[in-house]
Amino acid sequence: MGAFESVLLNWEQHLTECTISNLFFVTDGRLRTPALECGLLDGITRGIVIRLAEELHIRIEEGHFTVDQLYRTDECFLTNTSMEIMPVSMVDTRRIPCGKPGSITSKLKARFLETRERFLEPIGSS
Repeated sequence: MGAFESVLLNWEQHLTECTISNLFFVTDGRLRTPALECGLLDGITRGIVIRLAEELHIRIEEGHFTVDQLYRTDECFLTNTSMEIMPVSMVDTRRIPCGKPGSITSKLKARFLETRERFLEPIGSS
């Protein structure tokens, strides 16, 4: 269908993760991401984004979410180590309201870029 990524659901039809990334979305000013109990992998970049959200005093909720909740989102982005924070403009054939990165996505991406050095591990010599 020409999609960049696919969203995976668990046996209860809750959102989990994507094929190569973790999923975040914003509804009513609250950052949401599926809880680990939904059966997703705890990605490194996912953890960093949660930490940055807490530092920026962005309300975050890890929970059990449905596709319908994702369809009604105000913002959405994916995370993984290589793409870091990647805004999403469409879910299925539904456009995210503004069609571009929202304010929370933009704040997190900027903070990630400003502070990513502190999350890097030094390479040891052997």
